[in-house]
Amino acid sequence: METEIQKHNPISPAYVDANREVAIVRKLSQKFGPMTSNSGVFTRIDGGEVPQEAIEQAKKDVEQDGYWYMLKMECQRRIMMVTKDMLTQINILTAALSSRDAKEAETARQLITWMAQMRDACRRMRNGRKHFTEDRYWPTPPPGVRELVEKY
Repeated sequence: METEIQKHNPISPAYVDANREVAIVRKLSQKFGPMTSNSGVFTRIDGGEVPQEAIEQAKKDVEQDGYWYMLKMECQRRIMMVTKDMLTQINILTAALSSRDAKEAETARQLITWMAQMRDACRRMRNGRKHFTEDRYWPTPPPGVRELVEKY
């Protein structure tokens, strides 16, 4: 059964593969001039050859850079699905500091803690190479957060 996060997940494996190939072309173009690619075959526009070692190195570089970028975007997307936007996050932080309602203040603190846990999970996954679109790698938002977000 699909979770709420998976339903709204714009990052599919095909999307990841297509963007990876574009990034490899960009990296190789910096060194060898304009290039094209077709299903992993990289060709210089001027017809010159691209050494296989250069292609492998570009793939490694892109994998390292691209994975981290996409991982951070996934973390931010998941936080925004819960908190809606940055203004709501600021309002909730203010509420946590100044609320007279103890339950609301506690829920706000839990939300802030959860956001920190999300960022920690992101950093831990950086070298783990997990498929970060799976819910099991991310902390679950605390109870009562959706109601608090609706209020702010």
